[in-house]
Amino acid sequence: MDICKHKELCGGCIHQGKSYEQQLEEKGNDVSMLISKKEIKVGEYLGIQGSPAQYRYRNKMEYTFGDTVKDGPLCLGMHRKKHFMSIVTVDECQLVPEDFNRILSAVLEFCQEKGYSFYHKKSHEGLLRHLIIRYGVAVEEGRKAAQSDPNCFFIDDENSRTLFLGYSVAGQRLKAQFAEQGRIVDADNPL
Repeated sequence: MDICKHKELCGGCIHQGKSYEQQLEEKGNDVSMLISKKEIKVGEYLGIQGSPAQYRYRNKMEYTFGDTVKDGPLCLGMHRKKHFMSIVTVDECQLVPEDFNRILSAVLEFCQEKGYSFYHKKSHEGLLRHLIIRYGVAVEEGRKAAQSDPNCFFIDDENSRTLFLGYSVAGQRLKAQFAEQGRIVDADNPL
């Protein structure tokens, strides 16, 4: 993957505009400096370990509505480097799942078509402030594990009657375990 196309303007991350090797080196130097500056006693410092997921690893993003230049067109993305009041549309961010970029683009296009305005922090006028997108990695991993294990029953629907009953059964089992241990759980003895 090429170095981020938003690196010149986007203030969302400080390392993505560099090679991964350079990122690791700089982060390692930052950690070493912090350990030394704070006089933290550590054994042997082993350095920074690279991640197997160099891209698309973020599972939550909070984008901001605004404009890049005063009275400019509506943007949705990250704050511009060194210009907190300016927003840069980051529709090809490498840190988020590709679906995030598609959602960002679709929401921005919809809001522009409808003529919605962003919330101006100084005048306290306008409608749009933030778009928060989350991705449940643990849910996906749990679903995959359940499919490969016949003894596993996985439910990720919070409105599910089965899930509610499962919580009820778990609560009864926990209550029985506490009773076996002679442990009292009440208002005076919370968990």
